[in-house]
Amino acid sequence: MTPKIIPLALCFILTFQIFNGCVLKDKIFSPSEKQEESAKPSAVAAPKEAGKIVSLESEISTGQVNILLRSDKKIQYSAYKLPDPERLMVELENTEPGNFQNPLIVDQGGVRKVTPMYFPESNSTRVEVALDKPTEYNIDKRDENSIAIEIKNPSTEKAAGGAEVVPVEKTAAQKAGNQPVAGKQESAPKAILAQESPNKTNGAAKEEGALDEEFIFSETGPKTYTGQRVSLDFQNADVKNILRLLAEVSGLNVITTPEVQGTVTMRLMNVPWDQALDIVLKNNNLGMTREGNIIRVATKAQVDQEKQARLESRKKLIEEKTAKIQAEPLITETVKINYADIDKLSANLDGLKSERGKITVDQRTFTLILVDVKESLKKMQDLIHILDTPPKQVSIEARIVEVKRNYSKQLGIRWGGNADMLTNSTFPNNIGLNGGAGGNYVVDLPAAAGAGAGGALGVVLGHVVDGNYLDIQLSALESAGKGKIISNPRITTKDNVQASIESGNSIPYETVSQDGTATEWKNATIKLATTPHITPDGYVSLVINAAKDEPDSSIKSTSGVPSISTRTVTTEIIVRNGDTIVLGGLFKKTATNTNKGVPWLSRVPALGWLFKNKDDVEGEEELLIFITPRILERDSTQG
Repeated sequence: MTPKIIPLALCFILTFQIFNGCVLKDKIFSPSEKQEESAKPSAVAAPKEAGKIVSLESEISTGQVNILLRSDKKIQYSAYKLPDPERLMVELENTEPGNFQNPLIVDQGGVRKVTPMYFPESNSTRVEVALDKPTEYNIDKRDENSIAIEIKNPSTEKAAGGAEVVPVEKTAAQKAGNQPVAGKQESAPKAILAQESPNKTNGAAKEEGALDEEFIFSETGPKTYTGQRVSLDFQNADVKNILRLLAEVSGLNVITTPEVQGTVTMRLMNVPWDQALDIVLKNNNLGMTREGNIIRVATKAQVDQEKQARLESRKKLIEEKTAKIQAEPLITETVKINYADIDKLSANLDGLKSERGKITVDQRTFTLILVDVKESLKKMQDLIHILDTPPKQVSIEARIVEVKRNYSKQLGIRWGGNADMLTNSTFPNNIGLNGGAGGNYVVDLPAAAGAGAGGALGVVLGHVVDGNYLDIQLSALESAGKGKIISNPRITTKDNVQASIESGNSIPYETVSQDGTATEWKNATIKLATTPHITPDGYVSLVINAAKDEPDSSIKSTSGVPSISTRTVTTEIIVRNGDTIVLGGLFKKTATNTNKGVPWLSRVPALGWLFKNKDDVEGEEELLIFITPRILERDSTQG
């Protein structure tokens, strides 16, 4: 039996495998699955039938260049201009460039070349017209399948006046075969418009204070536009294509929601791109939000709803935070204030405390008593640490010197000057004299040509670099009897606090009233007031007020009391730390009349001059004020 069973078993196994293979074959390649499998590539590779450019040529006529373009299907186009370099861009929707893979060279009438570029993502062709300079244009739709791009010639001299339209160059349609067209190269610009997924949610659960920047079109007030200027010409263009163009111009990324739909017909010339975007959004009842370099476009109702949701979410977060603060225990802290004005500091802290917080000032101990929750206390303590710092101080040294006018140059001081005089002649018509800079002067100030007057009473300012050399010169001048150091005060003051120096005498004079005769005093002093301000870069800004009051014997009261002559100067200057400035222009004039002669004989007419002598001497003295500010470091002030 065994030899007979083996062949039967083999036949059974073979029959089972054949049957099973047939079943698997029918399951894998079932007609329904074949149809489904074949449908997959067709869903991607079956776009709407696109037109092709069949003709692209140029012609020049009187005053303009015409770019003639024809497609084998109906043309839908939009146009806009871009600067730097000047270009006219014409977008052809649902159109391929056909066999045109090379630029059309024109080089006439302000047009350099015409280049078609294809964008597979949007199945559109962009025709770029390169221009030599900004110029006007017009697009004339000759029929459904052709348009004429008319470029106004900025130099009409190149075109023969009144001549008929003469074709300049015709494109030879080169067969591209399987070669890729020029528009499909990697260097072609990319569209940066994306559509937002319907499943994407715009949650409002963001960190507190991180609200995104809103740019929703509104008519509630004027808006300033700063975008690059463009010219746009659209006829029934899809709003998404317009947004894509504006995205390329602005360099931003644009995302649209599925609800964004509509067409646009407009002509805008030389307007900022952000203004054009606002107009497009308004006409289609759209709004937008911006986060960084991404603009999201949705319907205005949707944008308003999302904004309201964010506001409500923020309000909820604030309410939750307020409730949390209300539940926290209050903490009391005392802070001693060292340098700051305690009342002003308390006013600054008032904005940081919570509703339950309280700030009390103790003037006797110069202490702030803070009662608040832990978080608010931390903010107030941080601010106190920043504001309660020792103020910088400035030491101001002044040398008030009175010198004879003719000897001021011995101090190494030269004041500049300039003068102009008309000659009333043809040549030379004008003679000028200008103060020049030269020599080894401590102060050398030639006046700039055309500059206005210095200060009141012809005050002039100088700059002294070497203070030690100045001290030596002043001492030598005083020893020679040619100058006199009236005062050399030094005072220290805080930053932005005025310091005053006054030196002189008081003149007594009598006043008569019903109560009798009284003696009053009138000050005849030299006063100097200056307010220093330390700049962040280490300089000192000084506001200087100088005054000199002195008796004037030429004008006296009925009782013989001389009047007071007053000279004042006010100026502001910036000085490097440790340098010296000099303030001049305060003069004192003296006149001495001396008559000597032999008694009786000197009075004889004519012959009397043989027996008498008359000497009239006039003198002029100048008051110079040298000011040296020095910024005191904290260690030096403490020492």
